[in-house]
Amino acid sequence: MKKKQVVIVLVVIVGILALGIGYAAIATQGFRINGNLSSNVDASQFNVRFTGTPSTNVGSTGATASATLDGTDTNGRTANLSVSGLTAKDQTVTATYNIINNSASLKANLGTPSITVPNDDYFTVTTEYANAELAANGGTTTLTVTVRMKKTPIDPDDTKLSSAVTITFDATPDNA
Repeated sequence: MKKKQVVIVLVVIVGILALGIGYAAIATQGFRINGNLSSNVDASQFNVRFTGTPSTNVGSTGATASATLDGTDTNGRTANLSVSGLTAKDQTVTATYNIINNSASLKANLGTPSITVPNDDYFTVTTEYANAELAANGGTTTLTVTVRMKKTPIDPDDTKLSSAVTITFDATPDNA
């Protein structure tokens, strides 16, 4: 009799398990979504440019300096610098340019400027940012360009008394 009860209990347990597994197999249904995602780069989302009016400082050198933004560059990324009248070693002139990040959600990191002065016998040109990282949506900084005389000119016919200058730098977007 005991054996019969054990067998009945086992049959009931197996039956309950079979129903539970069968019900779970019927009630559980898997779902899946497959697809592809893509995006496009919209260059207009990153907008860093010169802004305002650049300023110059000739100190007591007697030199003249002009710093302007290039009105023909609709992107606002070209400026001009003209310095004349430096006459003695260590005289300096500075020009300060304002830079703004108009990007709605991208920070901007300004790269180290590359400076080219083909006739560098007399001139040293250096640059310095107030801050090389601009916050999104209106972050600003300044770039100060300093022109220094390396030596006092003595020969008025020296062709290296004048030189072109080119300063280039990049703004890199940052999502952080």
